Amino acid sequence: TLFVAHDYMTGLGLEIVRRDEVRLIEDTDRDGYADKSTLFAGGFNSIQGLAFYDGRVFVMHAPLLTSLGDKDGDGVADERRDVVRGLGLPPEENPNRLHCANGVVAGHDGWLYLALGDRGCDVSRPEGDRLLFQQGGVLRCRRDGSDLHVFATGLRNIYDVALDAELNVFVRDNENDG
Repeated sequence: TLFVAHDYMTGLGLEIVRRDEVRLIEDTDRDGYADKSTLFAGGFNSIQGLAFYDGRVFVMHAPLLTSLGDKDGDGVADERRDVVRGLGLPPEENPNRLHCANGVVAGHDGWLYLALGDRGCDVSRPEGDRLLFQQGGVLRCRRDGSDLHVFATGLRNIYDVALDAELNVFVRDNENDG
């Protein structure tokens, strides 16, 4: 079983013709090739990252980090919750859909690590305060969106985060668009 994002929006200009979706890909006859694709959940902004953690699928699609669950096990999400709002810009305000909420990865330490482009974020945190960060970097939060904070600064537009066994963080900055 594999979750994949189908992005219909990135780089396609102002008009939004179709929203993105998360699909569940399966090899039902166990021959090593996927033979079934199910719509797990749809209606997303430009999906830039997916992570499966603790039975849930986390979707980064600016300006949101959304958590999906399949409580009844039928291969279709029946639980959906936006756990963080304000990561970059909504697609209606960002025609190329880039430089916003990018990758998400689950660390074995219980944190979600979020790759953030240089459009930054303006998030009202559940703790009652606000995280205003106007650059690219790595953010970190719990799976329910709590404890969101800046983990690394000095970056411009990273797309993903890689963690090793010791939780060292590796990124490649997208500094040169030319």
